[in-house]
Amino acid sequence: MELPVVNHKDYVAKIDDDHKFPIKKFGELAKYLIEKKVVSKFYEPNPCSIETLKEAHSEKYILDVKNKKLSEKDIKKIGFPLNDSVVRRSFVATGGTVLASKLAINFGLACNTAGGSHHANFDGGAGYCVFNDVAVAAQYLLNRGNFRNYAHEQLMLSIAPIMIKEAKKLIPDIKLNDIELSDKVGIRSQLFNLKKREMEDDFLLVDGYKSTHVLNA
Repeated sequence: MELPVVNHKDYVAKIDDDHKFPIKKFGELAKYLIEKKVVSKFYEPNPCSIETLKEAHSEKYILDVKNKKLSEKDIKKIGFPLNDSVVRRSFVATGGTVLASKLAINFGLACNTAGGSHHANFDGGAGYCVFNDVAVAAQYLLNRGNFRNYAHEQLMLSIAPIMIKEAKKLIPDIKLNDIELSDKVGIRSQLFNLKKREMEDDFLLVDGYKSTHVLNA
């Protein structure tokens, strides 16, 4: 299997030729990987969305970067000029790290030829780092599939009025006094049979020697 590597031509932002940051190294690295047949092609990322960036940065900072409204002090702290090319690179490179993280989940390992901008914090950049792509990708993975919202929704279902409201979608005539508290713990039926109007197990119990096995799809 060929190593999945993420790269984009816009990783090479347009800054002054005499700038002390070696921005052209990203293009040279991509060229080297192709010439040495380390990879035959690159995965190309999309710019990171504002919603995903908000996992690790304040919305104000993100929009100030996008609209090139950072103060001279903040721009100096970053070290790059805040032009269209640098702004695009910042969004695309972060999108590249997010893409690489997703590829790593699928293939076990993946690389991004840019990124690692660990100096950027929640509401500001520093040391040639506009967005903290590593933090953004980590938070993205932690919230894959909107996990946080799902977990919150499931937690809210433990509140009786909310649980009854959701239960009425299946059993319109259910009432709060139909629900009894229990101090027992264990596995409960998970499926509701609309035809039979009763709960059904989504698991099988198989008795073994001095044990019981729970088989759950």
